[in-house]
Amino acid sequence: MKTVEAQGYSKQKAFESTGLDTELDMLKNATQAWKKAGAPLDSKKLKAFLSTYIKDKKAAGAYLVVESASDDSRLRPYSVINEVTNGKRKATTVYQIKEAELSVKYTKDTKTVVDKATGEEKEVEWLNPHKKQTIKVEVKTKDAETGEVTVSEVEKEVEVANVVVKSVGAVEGTAPRKDSALKLMKELIQENKKDYVVEIVKEITDGQKYAGYGLYTPSKSAKEGKFLFAVNE
Repeated sequence: MKTVEAQGYSKQKAFESTGLDTELDMLKNATQAWKKAGAPLDSKKLKAFLSTYIKDKKAAGAYLVVESASDDSRLRPYSVINEVTNGKRKATTVYQIKEAELSVKYTKDTKTVVDKATGEEKEVEWLNPHKKQTIKVEVKTKDAETGEVTVSEVEKEVEVANVVVKSVGAVEGTAPRKDSALKLMKELIQENKKDYVVEIVKEITDGQKYAGYGLYTPSKSAKEGKFLFAVNE
């Protein structure tokens, strides 16, 4: 059995913050039974109570309302402080490493490899995460006699990664160059065992960096509650 304590302005919001892999409506409200049992908070007694309750109810899990919540009723629960633009800004290109949810499509392909022992070449199958794509590029041509430069568009076939970035998280590292960013990303993957993406961005290095500030401003009656969720593993 896994138990997680969480806080929130409602039971649903508290549950969403736990990351438990189940639905809230699958859990039984054990609050009244817990109070009748003396509202034990000692970890051993609490675990015994929840284990017995879940077994008796033949449920996937249970939850306790330790402290009741009052949800935020404001339609616009925020206040915004605007930052007036002043002066000039200077931006520098950096590579940001972010945790990401990725969807990769692989296609079967063949390539020629050389056996290091024998020097023999052979074709092998492999899963290619790239695809071919046709793009238009500008080509400048200079007339040798007149010096006139003309610009024309030509089609060029390139390889692009067949990857969809479904979501990204917070910045976990930055680097000034692509090679050092990829090196750092490998280290983060090895350490955290998660997927990452390297994103090219312009960072403000001189001048005004922020355009505004947003503050969560709940209603005066809003109150975070405390909940305990327990699920069978």
